[in-house]
Amino acid sequence: MGAGMAKFICKEVETIDDYDEYCHYVAGLVGLGLSKLFHAAGLEDMPPDSLSNSMGLFLQDLKYEENSVKAVECLNDMVTNALIHVEDCLKYMSALRDPAIFRFCAIPQ
Repeated sequence: MGAGMAKFICKEVETIDDYDEYCHYVAGLVGLGLSKLFHAAGLEDMPPDSLSNSMGLFLQDLKYEENSVKAVECLNDMVTNALIHVEDCLKYMSALRDPAIFRFCAIPQ
């Protein structure tokens, strides 16, 4: 995670692929880790890594906001990009059993 985030200290996020890679490091890996914690606690089944990553990316994409003109101008693109992950997120959340974990995933923090 740290090495991936450090990559973007010197590299600008210029493309959607760059943004998705950045979000993978700052949120997708968190989604993977949380899924493993939920499973280790016996609260949830272990979903495929791809669904856990998509859940993290979706939450990061919706959470990311800046008070700048550029951020407002690209908001539609960011939301559209986040929507790519909706199908995986619905699969991930449909498998959740614990209501508190469902709320955590369903309501962006």
